[in-house]
Amino acid sequence: MKRKMTLICLVVLFLLAVPMQVSAARRLGQRYSVTVLVECLDASVMAMRELPGFDLQMSITQHEAQFSRQVDAVFFRHAQAVLRDMGEVMSEREHVRHLGMELTQLDTRIAVLTQEMERLTLLMAASTTIDVLNAVDIQLTRVSHDRDWHVGRRNVLLNESQTVTMDIILTERWVPIERETPTFGQRIRNSFMGSWNGMTRMGGNMVVLLARVGLPLAIWLAFASTVALVIVRIFKKRSAARMKGVDVHE
Repeated sequence: MKRKMTLICLVVLFLLAVPMQVSAARRLGQRYSVTVLVECLDASVMAMRELPGFDLQMSITQHEAQFSRQVDAVFFRHAQAVLRDMGEVMSEREHVRHLGMELTQLDTRIAVLTQEMERLTLLMAASTTIDVLNAVDIQLTRVSHDRDWHVGRRNVLLNESQTVTMDIILTERWVPIERETPTFGQRIRNSFMGSWNGMTRMGGNMVVLLARVGLPLAIWLAFASTVALVIVRIFKKRSAARMKGVDVHE
């Protein structure tokens, strides 16, 4: 078991010895918002989608498109220039957040936790009893989880420092449609067509109403007539039988 624990400790020490790459060139988190009034929404959306980056969120309606887009920092100014050339910029805003202090604190915390894991790993290798080994293993697991969280947060900030989040709103320009003033002849024709269409609709509604009311009524009348005819025939047969009986008796 000692050999197995020694091998595990050596593997952990090797993983901890891997250097962490720190991006010192750019430690800024940047967010950009712009609203552009465009002539053709479809063409502007197609042109924007050809830019570098990828969409985080998207919402497109008949006259407006909203995007939350992430692009690499090196392509940001190019994307910004293309968006400005699409139409009239109604509003524009840039927000920059400095990440250097938080990244420095994370690097320090990760270094401390790494040293603590190295110490616990050596202590685990030197453990002689199961109780001590279990206690050290629990503590090592807790410290490892804490270090992983700080490394993950650090990676998120590094990715934020290398990209720019762009909130883009493209609004299509509204152009009023001029309507032609109808002439006297057109007004007469439209009036006649409106009256004709109204009469046609009224006639159709009357036919539908008659069909809706008349068809069930006709069925019930046919059924009642059939029943009445059967009853009359039965009554006539009985009357004829009675009349024959009276003649025979006389």
